[in-house]
Order: sequence, then structure tokens, then C-alpha cells
Amino acid sequence: MTDPATDPAEKDSERDVLVAYPGVSATGPGRLLGRVLNCVPIPIGPATLSQWVLGLPLAPLGAAVYLWQKAFGIRYRLTDRRLIAETPLTGRQLDAALLSDVAAADVSLPAVSRWFRAGDLTLRDGAGTRLLTLRGIPYVENFAARLAEMKGARLSIDAAAAQIAARPPRVRPS
Repeated sequence: MTDPATDPAEKDSERDVLVAYPGVSATGPGRLLGRVLNCVPIPIGPATLSQWVLGLPLAPLGAAVYLWQKAFGIRYRLTDRRLIAETPLTGRQLDAALLSDVAAADVSLPAVSRWFRAGDLTLRDGAGTRLLTLRGIPYVENFAARLAEMKGARLSIDAAAAQIAARPPRVRPS
């Protein structure tokens, strides 16, 4: 299989499937906000005491971290061939993993990220080596499911292409 990062013909055929921006919990200040908002776990209706008391005063800080993350942080782009970590403004690639290399996707939901409904996704190859870690992905289970769907689709397409390439050429009667 050719690498879309180096083969221009393959790069043209690569299609975006999903783009995810890490949430506030992917940053140090965001993790601190998560800890503070969960510091008094006494439930009062749909939230805890600390969330009711500190939520509104801390909202401007959360908004500032959110906007900074969208402009200057990282975004993760899932294509039909690979997962790419890149900068939002310039699109400069920071890291990437081919879907064909991914053998396992481990989802973790740190306690400080639960307030933000976000988690971490670690991609591993067949030997168990870490390929890429995505931090603070909102609704990480949905992202992991989409990744698994794309990996399955890519394997099916590659198998079909190999089967077609292995066929003997047709000889047309003249």
C-alpha cells in the first residue's frame, strides 16, 4: 500500500471523514477547571454543589481556554486512510497514523474530563506500540466507533483492490 503522505496520486484521493477539536479538558487550565468544578461532589439536581456555585464565575475562563484551543491548539482529522494531528490555522501536520497500522484503540475517561464529556484515545499497532494519542476528544466513544468503521472500510477496499489486481487480464476477441 502506498503512503498518501508521500504519493501525490494517493493524496488526491484521500477524503476527510471527521474533524475533531480537543475540548477544554485537553489543556492544563481546562483540567484544573474540571477538578475545581468537581471538588464538592454533593449532588443537587443535575449538577453538584461546586458546579452550581463555581460554574458561572469560572465560565469566562472556560470560554477563553476554549477559544484559544480552537485557534492555536490541535485538531484531529480522520480521513478514509489515516488519522492526522494538525494545527487549525495553518493545517501543518504534527503527527499521523495510517488506519491500516492501527490494531487497537484504547479509550480512557479521566475524572477531570467527565465534566466536559471528553476522553483520551490512544492508537496502538499490532506490537502494542503507541502510534498516536488524542487528548480531550469530546464524545470520544463516538470518535472511536467512527475510526473503527473507517478502518474496516479501508481494509475491505484494499482487499477488493488486491483481488481485482490479481485477476488475469481479459483478452477481447478480435
